[in-house]
Amino acid sequence: MMASSKDPHHGPRLKQGLLERVQILERWLAQRDKTLHLLLGPAGSGKTTLALQWRRQLFAHGFDTAWISVHAEDEMHALVEKLFNALESISPVISQKPHGHDLRQGRFLDVSAIAISLIHSIQRYSRQVVLVFDDFHNANAHQAKLLLQTLLDYAPANLHVLIVSRSTPALLFERLRAAQQTYEQDEQQLRFSATEVQQLVHLWPGLQTIAWPRLVHMSDGWITGLQLLAAHAKKHGHALDGHQTFIKPEITAYFNQEVLYCLSPESLRGLVRLSPTRQFNASLAVSMLGVETGKNLLMQLQAQRLFISPVESGDSGACAWWRFHPLFRELLLARFAQMPDELQCNTHMRLGQWFEQHGMLRDTVQHYAAAGEIDTAIACIEASAQALFFNGHLQALVQAVAAIPAAHLQHRNGLLLWLAWSQLCYRQFDACNASIAQLDWLLATGIDDAFAGSADGALQAHVCLLKFSLALQSDDLDLAHALLPQMLELQQPHQAVLQGGRGNLLAWFFSRQGLHEQARHYLKGAGYYRSDGVLLLDSPFGSLMSQALEGMSYLHEGNYRHAEDVLRAVLAQAEAGPGSHCEAACNAAGWLCEVLYEINHIADLRNLLERYGNAIAKVACPDAQLSSTLARSRLLALEGHFAESHAVLDGFMDVARSRNMLYLVAVLVHEQLELQLRQASPSQSPVYLATLDQLAQQALQTRHHGAQPIAQYAALAHALWRVHSLNEQSDPALLLGLESNPLVTGRLRLRTAALVAIAHQRAGLETIAEQIVLQVLLQAHTSGCVNTVLDMGQDLRQLVQQVQARSLDTNPLLGFYVDGLLQHARQRQSAVAQPTQKAGAKAESLSERELQILRLLANDLPNKRIANALGVSAETVKWHLRNIYKKLSVFSRSEAVVAARRLQLVTESI
Repeated sequence: MMASSKDPHHGPRLKQGLLERVQILERWLAQRDKTLHLLLGPAGSGKTTLALQWRRQLFAHGFDTAWISVHAEDEMHALVEKLFNALESISPVISQKPHGHDLRQGRFLDVSAIAISLIHSIQRYSRQVVLVFDDFHNANAHQAKLLLQTLLDYAPANLHVLIVSRSTPALLFERLRAAQQTYEQDEQQLRFSATEVQQLVHLWPGLQTIAWPRLVHMSDGWITGLQLLAAHAKKHGHALDGHQTFIKPEITAYFNQEVLYCLSPESLRGLVRLSPTRQFNASLAVSMLGVETGKNLLMQLQAQRLFISPVESGDSGACAWWRFHPLFRELLLARFAQMPDELQCNTHMRLGQWFEQHGMLRDTVQHYAAAGEIDTAIACIEASAQALFFNGHLQALVQAVAAIPAAHLQHRNGLLLWLAWSQLCYRQFDACNASIAQLDWLLATGIDDAFAGSADGALQAHVCLLKFSLALQSDDLDLAHALLPQMLELQQPHQAVLQGGRGNLLAWFFSRQGLHEQARHYLKGAGYYRSDGVLLLDSPFGSLMSQALEGMSYLHEGNYRHAEDVLRAVLAQAEAGPGSHCEAACNAAGWLCEVLYEINHIADLRNLLERYGNAIAKVACPDAQLSSTLARSRLLALEGHFAESHAVLDGFMDVARSRNMLYLVAVLVHEQLELQLRQASPSQSPVYLATLDQLAQQALQTRHHGAQPIAQYAALAHALWRVHSLNEQSDPALLLGLESNPLVTGRLRLRTAALVAIAHQRAGLETIAEQIVLQVLLQAHTSGCVNTVLDMGQDLRQLVQQVQARSLDTNPLLGFYVDGLLQHARQRQSAVAQPTQKAGAKAESLSERELQILRLLANDLPNKRIANALGVSAETVKWHLRNIYKKLSVFSRSEAVVAARRLQLVTESI
């Protein structure tokens, strides 16, 4: 700490061990030359600490700061005294008072004269000067504001003013705004990000006992709330999980002292009555509380920043929506629960009526249900359901249905259709099947009067789409085949969702059959438009999912260049529109993973897996999950982590077997065989071959829809085994039938042709082998493929080198591609030994807590038991696992255990 008169730490001292707001400070420091800086936020939002961090950085850039802390009890003479004392810490020259006046005795010039005197002194000073007025909301005297206004109006170039306040100061600074001489930050910038909250978990161990998602949500980045929760958790030593309240005595005391004390009893009652709503606006406040009380309360909340935030950024006018801070709302809800039952029901009833009048179904249903008016809530769903569904708002409909207690959903024919869609969305397949059976019975018996507007066949179309979608998601293509005539005849030209759904489902179906051109036929066109004229986008049946399915068809066809372009475009549109983790984006991400591996964009693949890995597993369809799994496994094998690679395949194998998805199981077993042969340790290969033969026989006996492709995988696996058998000269004739089979497309077609070339080369037929390899290279170059060729091993690379030396003079573009291909091959060889070394180096950075979790993980303990053993929350364990995955270059629990054993971080016996 500096002790000179220019000590930048004059005034409040910055406490040690606080989190540096690096990004905010970098942006702010770049704006340091502005005349006026406003730092506005509610109590406890970290305003003063951030201002102190900024002050510390300013001194190194030639800025001196004078810090004035304003208290509510400060009279004008005391405030002026603080100002001069602060300036004296910079230089006695600046702090000279106007001649002939003793401020300590209260005899001083008017504030304008004092301001002008200060301006002259600062103007003569050689360095930049920043006046910091902290807690300026406490400045009640009109003269204090006049003093500051004069300083701003006539500020010299080296004078800068920082106002730290809970409310916007009553000053005139539009001229400065127009001149771009202001830099303003509010609670939105002050809010701590999820990444910063993660960092705080390490600084404050008490936060480790709190469930991570709830901690982020309930604190909403409010730093004092995090401090109080950490202190409470550390003091009492227990986790806050599940639905346990976050309103502890420390939180209650803070809100009572800093917020509720300044509200009138009438305003406080109004806040409590608004607390059951997720969001509110001026119209709702006026409706519930009356015109005067409602308007005044909202004005006070906004002006004093009393823990409300805009739901939509920007406009804070009458139409703007607001929400309470989650912790503040929980405190208000606790007070609401203490109100008489009759008043609670009346409040929910009035809220339900208001939301119904404004067409907000989810809130309408929730409040009617809370008021005990279940029949009214159900009637609202029935009245709105078709309009929501046909306008692509399936999520809103599903949320509304979910707000009805399950016991009330039975025997409600009018809700049955929407319940079935809800069950399909949440992957409750057995329940969805039961609902579909009940819908079939209603159609068969003609009891469909509960479905208004269904006379035109909409109900039959719904049921057909439900069945077809459920069949595809369950990998029951036999049922899908049986439903195909109905799907092809389905015509609902005026209903975008049904038409979009029909096109997307048929495209998925035909792509699964290898009929990719036919699949894309059903995806053509400009998309379907809702009844309000808006393009149907954010829906499983919307145009964004259509584009994702188009990308899938190119992937399965082996056209990686087109697939990459289409799938990247889907992710970009999702970011700009419905959100990066919507259903279409998660499916596109899964398919893009496989594409990125094939074209050797490894860094992009890693980033995609880290960002979308969990979402793909939870949201994407089985095909996209398979693509993601294959990409992860191949990436790990590429880096030499063969055990982890097998673990990835085993993990999804369990999922596929549990759903009886024979085709997916066959693909995974074939992949395991390829992996074994790449390891040059084929001891398990006969087991994989036998498994594929059993799957093919089972599919044939049960007339499974996948019997042909499964048999194809089995035949290809035997060919692969023959070619790679030790020193065996395979008969090329055995492979010719495989190469010409129309079911073999994309990656398999390339690998089959490569096998034929290798077999010819081993049989001494070099010329034929080189001709086949040339065709392989042409196809690989056209499709943009890299790693399928390289994964075939040294035999194919040798043939590629021979072709490069003899046959590429007349095709410079192909020659350029082959040069790059061989360069990638050399890079692979030089990096073979590096993955283990890199992982070992990263393993050394594992913390003691992370090593503890790894050891417990190796005992096959679930997260909750690990959390209990370590005295932390299950969500904290998940957070540590994410760090472990990154350090070990893996993506799952099983991969982490395998990597830990390989690196001898744990033993097999543990």
